[in-house]
Amino acid sequence: MTTPGTKIKVDDLNAVARALVTGAQGFEDAPAPTAPDAGVSAGPIGEFMASLADATSTAAVSTGNAADTVQAALTKYDHVDHRNGQQLDDAGQNIQGTARGSTR
Repeated sequence: MTTPGTKIKVDDLNAVARALVTGAQGFEDAPAPTAPDAGVSAGPIGEFMASLADATSTAAVSTGNAADTVQAALTKYDHVDHRNGQQLDDAGQNIQGTARGSTR
């Protein structure tokens, strides 16, 4: 059973890639938060913010990579779809030629 919302049409892959790139750019363009003076807890808060920045960076890179993967898959699909169409056209022409008595 497919989880609702997990299916996309092949035509929608460019939209998915654009959304991933936009999200990645949003992460990259976001300003770094400032750390308030939190006294004794400033160290742990700084570590937390550094971890958060690292996770955000990883998310930006991952979404960019996902967009590249989606685009590559769409390109491959288009190539295979075109090749299959050509093969079907050739088969159709061969069938028509055979029906007319051609030895092609």
